[in-house]
Amino acid sequence: MPSSSATWPSPRPVRPTSITYVSTTHELRVGASALHKTGALSDALTAVNAALTATPAQRDYLLLKANILELTKEYKGAMQIVTGLREKDHSPEVEELYARISKALPETTVLICMCRMDTERIAKEEQEMYKRYEDWMKSTGAQLNKIEIKYFQKDYRGMAATGSIAKGDILVSVPKDAMITLKMAKQTSVGKKVVDAAVSLIYPNNSMLSTYVLLEEANPKTKWTCLLEAMPKSVSNFPIFFTPEEKKLLTGSQFLRTFPPFCNLPSIALVQELKDDMEKDYNRICKVAPEFAKVSTLESFMRTRALVNSRIFGTKIDGEENDSIVPFAGSLSLDADSS
Repeated sequence: MPSSSATWPSPRPVRPTSITYVSTTHELRVGASALHKTGALSDALTAVNAALTATPAQRDYLLLKANILELTKEYKGAMQIVTGLREKDHSPEVEELYARISKALPETTVLICMCRMDTERIAKEEQEMYKRYEDWMKSTGAQLNKIEIKYFQKDYRGMAATGSIAKGDILVSVPKDAMITLKMAKQTSVGKKVVDAAVSLIYPNNSMLSTYVLLEEANPKTKWTCLLEAMPKSVSNFPIFFTPEEKKLLTGSQFLRTFPPFCNLPSIALVQELKDDMEKDYNRICKVAPEFAKVSTLESFMRTRALVNSRIFGTKIDGEENDSIVPFAGSLSLDADSS
């Protein structure tokens, strides 16, 4: 067996008893294992890294690397690998290694490693989902100019410039067939009942568009799958969903002050008023279209209303004024005067 100073790999031919040159990932693993057993840990790590370059997700190579890192007391790196393996693999060798490394690490470090792996997994899943969304939008004829969809972190993506933008540049072009419009919402079975009964909604356009989104989410044949799955899953950053504990943290902030010229209520009271108004709209819709209550709970309706409200645009389609959910454009951060 080679000593710890042996080169890896070597250009020399293989001798039956030597592990100084390998040409396949299997041989790399055999070589790394042998070096690992002889204590040549640096060479073993080089070999297993080479194997992982060829087959990044190979379970045996990952497990071997975690063992090597444990022996070299690089516990954090070992824990990251093992945490990833344990998502699908609870074999005795993985669990034993996890237990050993856990004993060598403070509890907080174990939790941080687990959170990091989970964050990386979620990031990959969301990036793949946004790629499907972008591909679908381009298939409809939508175009982006000088901007691109950028993934920043979980449930947070937006548009980023890819070049200099001049005044008057068209950044987003979306065909009308790729928009969800108020007219479409009024033509659903629920929408027709609301219109026919002349139901007085406090926020008629937003609430009607929300019913459309929720009906389509429940429709297995919807054509809007890519758009709907691209909408954020969490709405905890919307003030109407702040918990009592989070509201307490805002003591002394602008959130608790009055909000002239709109009214003399503190922002926190306005938020509660908005929640109450959403509930009233939901109940009025369910009164004339009871089937809607089977599609959406009040909580789902409020969540969707919040998302729709943050993505709605005033549009003019075929000469008709419309409120619409416009893909791509919903990812832009706009000021109050933008259109």
